[in-house]
Amino acid sequence: MEIVDTFCGPVADTVGLPLVTFKFILSLFLAFPLAFVHKRLPSTKARHVFSIISGILLFVFVYGILSISHILVTSIVTLALIKYTPTQKSPVIVMLWCYTYLSCMHIYRMIVSPYVYEMDTTAPQMIITIKLTSLAWNIRDGQYEDKDLRPSLRSMKMVRNPEQLEFWSYIFYFGGLLGGPAFQIREYIEFTDMTMFRNCKDGVPPSTLLPTLSRFVQSLVCMGVHLSFSNIFPTEVLYTSEFSNFNFFYKWVYCVLAIVGVRMQYYFAWTLAESANILNGFGFNGFDETVDKNPKFDRLANVKIFGVEFSQNCRGVSTYWNMASGNWLKNHVYFRLLDAGYTGLGPVFATNFMSAFWHGFYPGYYIHFTTAAFAVQVARGMRKTLRPFVVENSDSRTEEEVVPNKVLKAVYDIIGILIIQCLLGFGMTCFIGLSWEKSITFLHSMDYAGFYGMVVLYIFVKVVAILKPKKQKAKPE
Repeated sequence: MEIVDTFCGPVADTVGLPLVTFKFILSLFLAFPLAFVHKRLPSTKARHVFSIISGILLFVFVYGILSISHILVTSIVTLALIKYTPTQKSPVIVMLWCYTYLSCMHIYRMIVSPYVYEMDTTAPQMIITIKLTSLAWNIRDGQYEDKDLRPSLRSMKMVRNPEQLEFWSYIFYFGGLLGGPAFQIREYIEFTDMTMFRNCKDGVPPSTLLPTLSRFVQSLVCMGVHLSFSNIFPTEVLYTSEFSNFNFFYKWVYCVLAIVGVRMQYYFAWTLAESANILNGFGFNGFDETVDKNPKFDRLANVKIFGVEFSQNCRGVSTYWNMASGNWLKNHVYFRLLDAGYTGLGPVFATNFMSAFWHGFYPGYYIHFTTAAFAVQVARGMRKTLRPFVVENSDSRTEEEVVPNKVLKAVYDIIGILIIQCLLGFGMTCFIGLSWEKSITFLHSMDYAGFYGMVVLYIFVKVVAILKPKKQKAKPE
């Protein structure tokens, strides 16, 4: 590793990146030749072995050989828990185990590198936590008939325990080990044994060249935007006392654009990883409903950029941002709480708390996710109360929505986009600030306007709901 660092160190210094960040980005590009080779291997076993070896080598290249012990320990103990604990209880036990181990890593990081926003082995451990806990739930769900499961859980359930080669290949697969995306073991097995492509010509995936290039170019554009915005709107300014001296409108514009620049670095990593997975066929997701039956390659999409940036509501952001972890939280936290009989605000706040807990223990995380949970409730109330004034049949699941006034609908949509952008800037500034001091300094500079705005909107929709005439149900003749 010293030889590798001797080569990479000067290059990292030249481009102005920490060594581990430079090696992480380089590993994302190295996934492309690995995907090219993986796609051409002759057998299922060869693909499994290749995934294990290449994944380990990539991990050691970025984080060092000792760091791999975290993945080995959590994985081996999880296998034992799944084998020796009751199937109905093992998912909760595995989740407690994985969260405890991950929490210890987060705490250690806070001790040795307090309030430093940098990459370390907690990032891949967060991905491993998703994989291992999902596996336990998938095996548990395999005990049920499809009719007893939610639709989103049926395609993920495992009716058998994975073989050792399948399991370790799933854990170390080079296309998702370091920075995601996470995926389900069932779809990974079907990808590796090629049954995923049984409806394709000759049992092989359609051409992946154009969708790979499309995501690759997207990733480079996102990096360009990130570099530009981070230079024009550096986030460090948000946490200074001088920031409060700017006028109210300028502060909001600066905050929103600075956080757009921050999001772009995530888009870069996620779309670059996605493009490598498309190259070897893992991104294939069936065919669309058009006459031409065009292939889809969004199976491992971790973000829908336009879905986030032009979202009109909180649901759009939670659906299209960090989709792998979002689906994991929805399927294995939110839905499980609903199925256990919990209702109301509890499941929403618990899910956001688990998301914050998964990220770590910095106060900024909890300010962000508490804000997000409350924003979701406000957004639900706004949609239920205000949207019917703009769109007819908005609360119907059987009738098509009707837009009587397109201009009013456009204004409604634009206002929604602006509100979401402000909320993203307001909440994510605390998220990346990490510390309580930075978060409070920023919030004070913004006069806590985001919180006051949500409270006002919450009261407003409640008042409108009370005053709004109730629909009269037609009496049967």
